[in-house]
Amino acid sequence: MDWKPRHVPLEDLFRFPKASETSFTIPATSDFLYLISRGERSGGSFRLAASSSLADNTALVNIVALYHVDNVRNAAAKVCRVEKGFGPWGKHGVGIFVSSASMV
Repeated sequence: MDWKPRHVPLEDLFRFPKASETSFTIPATSDFLYLISRGERSGGSFRLAASSSLADNTALVNIVALYHVDNVRNAAAKVCRVEKGFGPWGKHGVGIFVSSASMV
């Protein structure tokens, strides 16, 4: 993932002084869309919205990471596209994985 710096939303500024964002697409024709997270302090939420600016049968995933120090985002946390099954009709989603050993 290529992360780009992002401003920290005012409501999160006192808890997380740093923020970055990245994005990728997943097939919108999936039978099942999901979010999976593993590890301490990992998690997220999602919002689905229609857009005519995207290519047919694709969904844009925007990820915003809030964190304290760069090594947490760079080494301890991984965000990726995940899929089960074959082709665009399988199961597609977003994985957030955090290694608690790297957070010490």
